[in-house]
Amino acid sequence: MTSIGTMISTENKHNEETSILSPDGWFLAVPGASNKVVVLDALTRELWVTCYSHQAGIYRRVAGTIKALAWLPDGTFLASGSTDGSIHIWYARTGIHQRMLTQPQEGCAVLALTLSDDGCLTALRGKDANTWQLY
Repeated sequence: MTSIGTMISTENKHNEETSILSPDGWFLAVPGASNKVVVLDALTRELWVTCYSHQAGIYRRVAGTIKALAWLPDGTFLASGSTDGSIHIWYARTGIHQRMLTQPQEGCAVLALTLSDDGCLTALRGKDANTWQLY
């Protein structure tokens, strides 16, 4: 299984979180403050779009801190996973929420996400690994 994206560290106003570069190298996804994901222009570090669904009150009463990000191989979609166990899929260029793959679960934090060339998203959640065929 081949993982898409390159992990890099960014030194900016987003608390030096681990970020992931899009497959085409044009965008940088960063776990932002307030349980959201921000997509930045990789060259200028200017804000391109903000993804808000991990925030409390948008889809549920609780919110988790985003700990894992992955780009789909063509760069159009972005997956994010948080400490509450939820995994969200976003249209990366607009920040529009596409779907939630898993509901929040107590003690089931998403620790890592990886995407393969054939469209499989694998998530390490707690002690388990789950895989979804996205396309």
